Amino acid sequence: MENHKRLLLDLLAVIHRDGGQYTAEHSIEKSAKDATKIVADALVGKSKEESLSRIIERMEKGKWDIGLIHNAAVNLCIKIVKEEKGEAIG
Repeated sequence: MENHKRLLLDLLAVIHRDGGQYTAEHSIEKSAKDATKIVADALVGKSKEESLSRIIERMEKGKWDIGLIHNAAVNLCIKIVKEEKGEAIG
């Protein structure tokens, strides 16, 4: 279980683009909710309100599992790295 917590904290730090400070200052729950918004916005390229509504709807219907969240986070990380290197995203 401790390994899972470490993995979660590492993933949140990547999404928030810090060393874990955001999660430390707030809470894992708030950090995870905010990270979900960040990932959703990056994936669908819509306004925050549209993205959040879509994520909430999928979560309520049980359509988002840890695998989907992980894949979304990995895709976001790839996008961030490409943007920082000035590479085309596609």
